[in-house]
Amino acid sequence: LANPLRREILAHVEQEGALRFMDLCRKLQLDDHTRMNFHLKILKEAGFLHQDENKLYLLTSQGSQILGCVRFLMKKLAN
Repeated sequence: LANPLRREILAHVEQEGALRFMDLCRKLQLDDHTRMNFHLKILKEAGFLHQDENKLYLLTSQGSQILGCVRFLMKKLAN
């Protein structure tokens, strides 16, 4: 999660509940679909995201936990 785009992807999926690929691209204003695919693949392989049979990206329980940890650490580092 060192890449800020990955944290943004997780945050948007958490906020929306489930998102399709193009919805994520629009929300993140990212026209480079290869770049988006690259980061989604990393997040899926890490077990933070799941893509269902309807092609919706969903946050896993592990993804929710790690996002909470990242937010906690970023808040601590900001103080």
